[in-house]
Amino acid sequence: MSVQFIARIARQGLVYDADSVPPTISSLFRQDIVPGLCLDISDPRALIALPAQKGFIIGTLFHRYGPPERVEQLEPKEIEAICRSKGEHLLRRYWGRYVAVIRSENALSVIRDPSGAMPCYHTSHRRELVLASAPSLFSAAGLPSLSVDTAGVARALLIAGMPEITTALIGVGQLLPGTSLEIAGSRTTTAIRWDPWEFVSSLDDRSPDELATDLRRTVQSCVSGWGRLYNKGLLTVSGGLDSSIVAACLRNVGHDLSLLTLTTDDPLGDERAFARTMASYLGRPVFEERYSLTHIDLNKSSVSHLPTPGGRVDAQSFDATALKVATDVGANAIFTGNGGDNVFYMSRSARSLADRYSVNGLSAGLLGTLRDIRSLTGATALQASSQGIAAWRKAAKGYV
Repeated sequence: MSVQFIARIARQGLVYDADSVPPTISSLFRQDIVPGLCLDISDPRALIALPAQKGFIIGTLFHRYGPPERVEQLEPKEIEAICRSKGEHLLRRYWGRYVAVIRSENALSVIRDPSGAMPCYHTSHRRELVLASAPSLFSAAGLPSLSVDTAGVARALLIAGMPEITTALIGVGQLLPGTSLEIAGSRTTTAIRWDPWEFVSSLDDRSPDELATDLRRTVQSCVSGWGRLYNKGLLTVSGGLDSSIVAACLRNVGHDLSLLTLTTDDPLGDERAFARTMASYLGRPVFEERYSLTHIDLNKSSVSHLPTPGGRVDAQSFDATALKVATDVGANAIFTGNGGDNVFYMSRSARSLADRYSVNGLSAGLLGTLRDIRSLTGATALQASSQGIAAWRKAAKGYV
């Protein structure tokens, strides 16, 4: 289960006395860490308190360099490096699912890890900055009722799930992955703390085989870390590349794994044959279920717990089925291959042709990219070229 938390940070030297301390939410546990800060959390084991009132980390940490095992406590020298760098050392040497609050001499940094697996929303109330893992906790903590921002709803529907710092609730912001809130007195700013372009620009002259080895090692380490933490899982599978990679990595760490595939009446949505092949190879059971309309409520969003509209109607059936099967097999986590299309560039866009031209111009590499696009999409050379030219012209206006 995801960790829930709410933190109320006093501004400008406000100190809570016995009469002004905010009440604790019944399902959470109060943690006394830093004066002028009230933290309630659902699982105190997910909290790493930094000594000398320097802050705290909520969530799960793994070493970037080392065995894929959860970090329970930090060494003094690591804490010193994290605090001295205002969290930069944390971003460079660790990965996981976390939100960190780090106090420096006259400021406070709130950092959300680059994966975005730990949500962090924020709002202001009187002389407090309030952070929470879910907007519903603001109301549960006694803050004034939140109002819907109709313009924010329209914008969220228009950009269709693209991340942004605003939400569709008035006064509620979202701390984006890899960014931080920098709080100094009454002033709050946002900073980018992790940028994927740093890794793109640092590519060296290693061969594709060497890069593939690094990618394999990284994926295995990340999946192994979560697999050891949640040792009995349910993996939703299609038999395709992404879920197969996750399944193989979980098997390599001796994970007690069950598989689930969902199918539709349309043959295009029936991937049972591929899932069975994977299950047979792994020697693991596979559950075959159907999407059911009985799970669908058109009056309810599949992301009704979020402060921004979106989600897919069919996700209600997927989620309900996965939760039922996970409960039946006693799983303590549900794994998926979702997001793999982005990692392995399963794209039906011709934008990569524009990118290649911008970097290499008219070259053999440009023809290779064109062939790849045709192979992925089934488009003709003329179709792919025309779309690539259009993307290149639009790129001159910027991506945002």
